[in-house]
Amino acid sequence: MHVYRARVKHAFVSETFICYACCMVRETLQKSMSFDAAVGVAINQYLLVNALTRAEVGNILGVAGSNISQRLRGRITWPAKDLFKLAELFGVTINDFMPSEASTPDGTTWIPAPYVPGQQKAPAPAGAGAPSLVAGTGFEPATSGL
Repeated sequence: MHVYRARVKHAFVSETFICYACCMVRETLQKSMSFDAAVGVAINQYLLVNALTRAEVGNILGVAGSNISQRLRGRITWPAKDLFKLAELFGVTINDFMPSEASTPDGTTWIPAPYVPGQQKAPAPAGAGAPSLVAGTGFEPATSGL
């Protein structure tokens, strides 16, 4: 899929991300998508925006990266405890991952939850909660006069 290559090459370009999300929804409407696959698409959107790999998410959840790949594709069901961990990581609620049900000529399908930019907070960096080494306001260094 050409969108996948563009998404990886320009992971931080919002237009590419939005295009990727739109293409996923368009594919969903063209063919049936399982509930688990739709949840995986929603979570994958947060992974892309936060530049997290499947291996990193696997380490956070205590599973292999290949297991995360299968979950994102809907081949393995997401345990509720892992959904709550991811929601906390991304600063959203578990409802932000939940798809909506839609009827198609072939039956029922699930549409991934839309990603809303600016909705989540960035994951806490390593060592979060440690005292800050940055001086507060009013402690700017003197300029050299150049």
